[in-house]
Amino acid sequence: IGPDTSRIISELILSRIDYDILSNNKAIRSTQIYHNIDDYQIGAYSSNEADNAQSGFVRAISNYGLRLNDFKTNTDYVTKFLPEKFQTHFDILDNQHGRRFVEHFFEILCFQIPKYPKLNVLGYTLKRFAERIADSKEKDLVCQYLQRLLFKFPYQARWLLPILLGFYKAEGTNARIDKLIVWGVEDRARKGDIGTLLWFLYAAIFLRVQLRKGSVDLCLGISNELVDIMLFHGRSLGLFVGKISTLQSRYLDSKFGTSAWLPLYEVERKGWDDSSAFKKVGRDDDKDNLFEILRSKNVEFYLSDSKYFQVEVFNGWNLTEQGFIDNG
Repeated sequence: IGPDTSRIISELILSRIDYDILSNNKAIRSTQIYHNIDDYQIGAYSSNEADNAQSGFVRAISNYGLRLNDFKTNTDYVTKFLPEKFQTHFDILDNQHGRRFVEHFFEILCFQIPKYPKLNVLGYTLKRFAERIADSKEKDLVCQYLQRLLFKFPYQARWLLPILLGFYKAEGTNARIDKLIVWGVEDRARKGDIGTLLWFLYAAIFLRVQLRKGSVDLCLGISNELVDIMLFHGRSLGLFVGKISTLQSRYLDSKFGTSAWLPLYEVERKGWDDSSAFKKVGRDDDKDNLFEILRSKNVEFYLSDSKYFQVEVFNGWNLTEQGFIDNG
């Protein structure tokens, strides 16, 4: 928690802890341990081995004045969390079709999600059955279920929107769809959920949904480089209405040597703003003319072409816009 420097310092300390654990602890081997920032997982063959590993881990971190979070420390047994336990529940759907398939699919899905809170039941299931769902003639029913899930789990937009966007594109935008996307943008912006906010902004551009000043102002309050690029993109299409001066002043004194390099480069390269805040490529702050060279080679980091706003770009989903249209 804190600025980027705190992440760097914590990683330095945790790297040293990793070294100490593996060097001085015979109870833990390198093939047993994995960590993502400060979340550690240790694999063991028995309860006794797990206890010894935990004791060795506690001794190692105590040398640095650290201790385990008792509320987040637990031992899971393999039969308790194997993904196959929930996957097999969906096998019964293989021979079902039409409305019966749709209703049974969402019945099983809604029953399994709360049973396995640590597993991505929603993502796995939607991706597994994406083609069948998209091909369903019960389009309205499918959309109703997906929309209810999106309202209940907005942070799962990355799994729900690929199919919903296909249906919405085939149906054509209307006030109901626009309202849902605007709600998602505002809800995620208020909660500071940047990852999901980016998905809803993508959906707004995908469907050409208008975002008014109030919605855009909430996004501006996030102060995130990726969010800012998408705001510029939406503005360039005439979709997002807001105070562009806020973004101009935000980047006026920004440098290429900071995280602001991405909007500084992309906004100027794409010609989305001609103010002095975005006229820095090839100038004093562009060391060795690096970004000028990138621009001359047409290097692109943010892909804004319309071909990247189609369901075909969702990797691994095997969806096509034509497939939704045929069943519309």
